[in-house]
Amino acid sequence: MFAAVPGSGALWTAPLGSDTWTTVDGPWRDPSGVALSDDGTVLTVADAGVDDVWQVDRETGSAVALGFPGEPGSTLRGVAVDHGDVFVVDNGEGSVWARVQGSWRVAVSTAPDGSPLVDPTGVAVGADRSLVVADYNRQRIVTAASSGRVAPAPTAVPTSSPTGTPTTTVPDGDPTTAPPVGATSRPTGDAGRAGPVPPGSGPSRPAPTDGPDHARALAWTGSAPVVPVLVVSGLLLLLGAAGVVIRRRRA
Repeated sequence: MFAAVPGSGALWTAPLGSDTWTTVDGPWRDPSGVALSDDGTVLTVADAGVDDVWQVDRETGSAVALGFPGEPGSTLRGVAVDHGDVFVVDNGEGSVWARVQGSWRVAVSTAPDGSPLVDPTGVAVGADRSLVVADYNRQRIVTAASSGRVAPAPTAVPTSSPTGTPTTTVPDGDPTTAPPVGATSRPTGDAGRAGPVPPGSGPSRPAPTDGPDHARALAWTGSAPVVPVLVVSGLLLLLGAAGVVIRRRRA
């Protein structure tokens, strides 16, 4: 355990359960507050002699000043640490400063009722990161809602998760309206103009099996009439044969 006695100019330490105290050497002039890191490797000391805060590596003994930004009336007293953050009491200015992520700022200077701190002497960090301050002149303990920590920004959470199936509707393969029979057209020599497709030259399509279109499909197999020519030729042959028979009978 460690103890700082303001005005004595010394920092003391003793094993737990022992009454044998020894001094701890360091760069401080008037240790007024002391705290140990969570892992016990770093000692943090508030120095009222120079109004600065020191951190000492207990293994190597190297010390670093944190550069407290005090005012002319500042007088440092108690100090506390919490996961690397440092909190120190400025008795002369009636406030508690916090050093978070390398930057100092005032964490607490008033009680919850709005009254200012007067001659605060000690500070501790609660389990919920609140600050507990001993306000000596007013003979009270003040609990602050904020410990001066910089709260991490919340992670954005989407309000809904996208589904694996796309919402776009795929059109059916068959058109909803069938084109009228015989309405096919093809472009003519003029660009952008369409004209009727002559029989037999357009794209092929299944022939109807009944109705008038069926007769037209049988009567036309290409670009010229075939069945009418055959009919006329047959009639001529019949008429020629009939004439021969008549002439023989007259003879």
